[in-house]
Amino acid sequence: MTGPNLKPTWQSAFGQIEQLGKGLSPDLFKKTFKLYAELLEPGPPDGVQVLANIAYGPHERHVMDLHIPQNPPRSPMPAVIFFHGGGFVGGDKSLYGGRFYANIANYFARNGIIGINASYRLAPEFTWPAASEDVAAAAQWTRAHISEHGGDPDQIIISGHSSGATHAAGYCLHRDFQSNGEPSIAGAILLSGQYGIVAGAADPRQTAYYGEDESTYAGASTLGNVGAAAVPAFIIFSEFDSYPFQNAGLQLIGEIAARDQACPWFKQVLGHNHMSEILSLGTGDQSLGPELLQFIHYVTGG
Repeated sequence: MTGPNLKPTWQSAFGQIEQLGKGLSPDLFKKTFKLYAELLEPGPPDGVQVLANIAYGPHERHVMDLHIPQNPPRSPMPAVIFFHGGGFVGGDKSLYGGRFYANIANYFARNGIIGINASYRLAPEFTWPAASEDVAAAAQWTRAHISEHGGDPDQIIISGHSSGATHAAGYCLHRDFQSNGEPSIAGAILLSGQYGIVAGAADPRQTAYYGEDESTYAGASTLGNVGAAAVPAFIIFSEFDSYPFQNAGLQLIGEIAARDQACPWFKQVLGHNHMSEILSLGTGDQSLGPELLQFIHYVTGG
């Protein structure tokens, strides 16, 4: 715990996560964001250049921020494109005065990897598969332009959290996106997504994106439609994620394992909840970051 004269630490934040419980309540979100906002400074750290609001498509939400190492240990560099969550109907690439989700891109940049945070179109104005199409568009822009910033177009990793992971999985794994050489990426990092929608069990945010016609749900879900292209995947969920997120991750692990006859990378982030698993990156908490870097180096040959 912290007092009036004590600087917050990642250990003090981590120690309070379990008592916040599981789920997606506004109170849990608010308290988790507050814990970690106190640990991160707005703006880029030393040695990281940020190019903000680069357009990757025609819509106003087709924008991304590039966090580029100024003294990279290897060149050309891998790049990770991260897609935020927000329950299909909200969210943005930059929250809390730029602290989140810049902490994720900055973490990668401080480790010699170009970190990219991207926004995408939201429901209910834009419905399935619009957001996964935006993931595809961001990947295509990055392949075409990342070499201009010291990146390797053959070493792009797609990542997402919560609904962002759902959209990323659609592009990376759904058979409908696997044509004409797509997805041409090195790997996928999927954090606490829901990869399927079940008739009779959808919540209003899911129906805002997938629509009211339950006959389309099976075809829109990544679960049950994992394609043949074996994109290396790292499936992650937290100890205090609510069960639907954990179950979706386990099902996706099972489908990929059945396809490949080998288990994909996976991790349960102990001691963390739905939000803290990613908000903790860059705070000194080593619960997840080192294994993300290990996976990235594994799939890029670094």
